Formats: sequence, C-alpha cells, structure tokens
Amino acid sequence: MDMLSVAAAGCAPVVGHLPGPVRGCFARGLGVTRTGGQFGLGLGSRGRGCGTPGAGRFNFGSWEAAAVVAAAAAASVPRASRGTSSWAGVGGSNQVRVGLGPAASSSAPGCLKPTLSRSLAARAAGPLPGLSLMDLATAPADPSGGQVLPFGDGGHDQEAQAPRLYTHGACKSKAAQAAVLDCQSWRTLAPGSPERHELAMEALKLLRSYGFVVLENLLDGELVGELEAQAVAHLDSFPGRGGGPAANGAGVTSQPLRAGRTEVPPPCEGVWASEWLLRNELCLEVASHYICNQIADGRSEDEQQWSWVQWVTAGSDLDWIRSQGPAPADSRQPLKPGCSQVGADGERGPWLGQVTFIETPAFTQPQKRHRDIILPGPCAQLTMQIALTPLTATNGPVAFRQSSHIMHTPGFEVVAVPPQGSVVLYDSFTEHRGIENQSGKTRLALYAEFEARGVFTGYQREHFGVEGAEHLDAFRRLVNPELRRWVT
Repeated sequence: MDMLSVAAAGCAPVVGHLPGPVRGCFARGLGVTRTGGQFGLGLGSRGRGCGTPGAGRFNFGSWEAAAVVAAAAAASVPRASRGTSSWAGVGGSNQVRVGLGPAASSSAPGCLKPTLSRSLAARAAGPLPGLSLMDLATAPADPSGGQVLPFGDGGHDQEAQAPRLYTHGACKSKAAQAAVLDCQSWRTLAPGSPERHELAMEALKLLRSYGFVVLENLLDGELVGELEAQAVAHLDSFPGRGGGPAANGAGVTSQPLRAGRTEVPPPCEGVWASEWLLRNELCLEVASHYICNQIADGRSEDEQQWSWVQWVTAGSDLDWIRSQGPAPADSRQPLKPGCSQVGADGERGPWLGQVTFIETPAFTQPQKRHRDIILPGPCAQLTMQIALTPLTATNGPVAFRQSSHIMHTPGFEVVAVPPQGSVVLYDSFTEHRGIENQSGKTRLALYAEFEARGVFTGYQREHFGVEGAEHLDAFRRLVNPELRRWVT
C-alpha cells in the first residue's frame, strides 16, 4: 500500500468542506492510499483509517488528485503548529508521508522523490468524481460548487455563480480595489527614475499578494481607444472564425477558445510594434522580477508534480519557488511539444511568449474557471491584458479568484473593469475566466505573455500558421532585448 499521510491537527478549514459524519475522525489524520487502480482519501488515525469502520473514504481517479488534497490539508495547518520537525519524506514499504510537528517525529526528515510518482501512477485517469479538489483545499466554502478545469476544456459555465466584486464603476468594492494601483503619474516620470522603480515594486507587491494587479491609467487612454478599429479590421480578414481555425489571405490562422471566444495574432507592424504598447517599462520590470519559476526547465512532468506538492506542503510560499533552480545539466529532460521553447537551457527569467487578440462576441456565455497553466505552478507565466474595447460590467470582462495562485480562495471573484488605458497583469496560474458578454457588442483585448523556459502552454511556434509564427518571431526580436535587460 502507498500512502501519503498527514498529521492534520488544525485543519478546520478543510474539515468544513467534508460531510458531517466524517468530520470527527478527520481530526486524527488524513491519508491517501492505493488499492489496485483506485486512489482513496482516507480519514482516521494518521490517515490509516481508510479501511476501518467509521472512517471516511473518497475515491479519486488519480494519485495526483488525492495527494494534492492531502498536501493542501498540510498547508492549511498554521505555521506555529508545525514546529521544527515538519518534513516530507520517503518511509518504508514504498510509503510516502508528509508530517507536521511532533506527531511526525517517528520518521527521519527527507524530501519527496520524483521517482515515486512513477511507482504510483503514470497519469491522471479522468476528472475528480464527487469532491472538488479546490473546494477541499480552500476556505470559506466556494458558493459556485464548481471544479477548476484544465486549460483547453472549451466549456462555458452553467453552474451557480460566485459573488462578484468590481474594481470600478457604480458597484465598485473596496476589497476589489485593493489590487488596483494608480499609475497615471508613470507617463510624467523620468525614465529610470526612483519614482518609476517604486511604482513598479508596488505593482510587484500587489501581484504577489493577489495573483493579479490592475495598473490603472498606465497608458494613454485616447491612444488605446484608437486601436480597436485597427484590431477589428484585422479580425475581419479571418472569414468564418469562431467555429474553428480560420485562415486569412496572409496565411495566419485564428484559433477558437473556450465559450465562443476567438484568438488571433496581431501583425508585428505599425502601432502594434509601438514602444509605448508592449514595451512599457513598468510591465517589463515587473515581469522580470516576478517570473522566477525554473522548475519546468529540464524536468519531467512527474518531477514537476512532486515539486508542486512540496511547494504546497511548504505553505505555498512564492519564495520557495524562487529558491528552486532548473534541472541539473546531467539529468535534464528534453522539452516536449507544447512546452515553451523560449530562451536557452538553464537561463533564468522571462521571455516573450505569445501575442494575441482575444475576441469576445456579443452574448457569449461565461467561461468556466480555469488556470492557463498548471505545472510548474505560479511565477512561471505572466499575462498582460490591454482592453481595446472600453470595459463595462456587462461586456465580458475577466474575473479573478484573488490569491488563488498561492492556493487561497476567498469565495468571491474580482471583476476587473478599469478605465481604458489601464493594463491588467495576472499570473497565468491564477484562477480566472471571462464572464458573460450581455452588451450586444463584441469586446476586444490585446494579450501578451511573459514566460519561463519549459512551461507547458499548449502552444507551438506555428500555432497560428506559418505567417503567424513569423509575426511572433518579429515581436520577440522587438520585446526580448528590452525585457531581458531587467533580468538580474
């Protein structure tokens, strides 16, 4: 039997998500077991109650799902309860354990070994039945009852909606505005000045805390407003888009996204190549400091999964991510298709990934909550959003689960509806979604991604066709030299 055992005293936030009859025995422990091809979450004395009378058991289709629930429980234990004997290690009989505080002192300290994932299971076997991983791992309870679905699910949300808080407008909320930074002074400050650096560091602080930051009025709103018509003209060159890939006369291909959205690359020419747009120094400086996750560089998916579990058991601390380097040169794994090929082996910091328009047609449905990337976790890809259509509460803006990049969920979502000329930066690991567009008009936005090497994005160089790849190469030649000079 393989077991991930957690001394779970102090896990009241997790217990709150469990059915009443099993809450009492949970106070003594939680474990993940394997019997044949089934993986179970067991509740009982140090997790061993999986097969004993009165203990609770939930079946999962994969070891990853069950193990991460246990890891999330461990992460919810207050730091003060962990003591100096917190550890995650390998026990006898191929047993995997995560221990916290004095109850874990019976085994020697160690660290999770990537090779064990291969002895447990090669891959997940379908979605989580019954229990939602995020609902178990977060508090307070999630009103939507929804499940975080992986990138590429293609669905729209038909479930109950979480409460919404708005950053701007008639219904703006003080709690939502905590992630908003007034950047109007940026354009009047001298390049390289201490004041500009201070503003960038304040944006970085908010990004690390909330998983997204709204840079209010960073760009000239009038200039941004002039871009929508040019974007519409470009999109109109793709007949038949929306129902599937569609090519224009220049050999560029559009691609469908979840819930009726369409993604199209812009041409690297004219205003789209302007210095003030994608090469804004505040955004580049923030990206260079924030992207520090090198776990995917040269590591297998199994190794990344175990690093992720270790990160959660360490308290989902972003500084832990920064402490991990790329894979050693003598054990590097080749990058697989769909993994970001930016940069070179072992180089740290971000490079420009994709640059695209996203079109949200009138009356499109809300998307399911999702993370644009899963592995290797946070601080691996940062997305920059510039709304070309003025945002309103009803034209399909993006809603974020605040602090979900560090495995916290407040039970509500923050809808970013800043004035035109604002920029939203968000960690692609942050849960988010486009909400419904009830305005009767199409909404357009420009996106750019800054990413570390090796991150699985699902994109390949010619994702948008041969000509699309050439435009992407041109954007990278334009942006990367200025982005890389901020990397220290």
